[in-house]
Amino acid sequence: MSKQQVGIQINDVGGLPHARFGVFPDGTIALRIAQGGIDVTQATPSQLVFSDEQIVGSYTFPAIASVSPSNTTNQLQIVPHNLGYIPSFETKMQVYNVGDFQISGFPPIYYSNWSYNAAFGDPLASLITNFLTSGVDNTNLYITRQAENVDSGSAHPASAITVYYRIFEYGSIT
Repeated sequence: MSKQQVGIQINDVGGLPHARFGVFPDGTIALRIAQGGIDVTQATPSQLVFSDEQIVGSYTFPAIASVSPSNTTNQLQIVPHNLGYIPSFETKMQVYNVGDFQISGFPPIYYSNWSYNAAFGDPLASLITNFLTSGVDNTNLYITRQAENVDSGSAHPASAITVYYRIFEYGSIT
């Protein structure tokens, strides 16, 4: 698509551009949907319901050498976005031989319980349970890992976990 082409545009019943997949007046190529009654080509970030423009990244929680018997070790990663509003976001991790594992959702907070298994090559894997939580506010994305040792007799290591995230720069959760 060249910078001169509009792409696909959907107008509301009054003829106002409501959604566009294509070139915007500032030269950006994007998919954006505006709130009702707002011209999507002139909308400010707070007036958009959705935009595909996003901050993308990942974070790897390091392996934990030892989680004590019947104990929990907590790890927190804070990813600054500094958007000034609560953006839509997605967090997920990839589970070996299974595929993507969705973690995200805030508000409300979703938490996901995921247990290691033998597919990860760790003979003691079933003895560590990981609780992964993600949330967002006006300035940061928060990703928390709790590694819980479900064995009352011995300490066990917990493997590293990589979490992938996307923060949508426009379109807030209301």
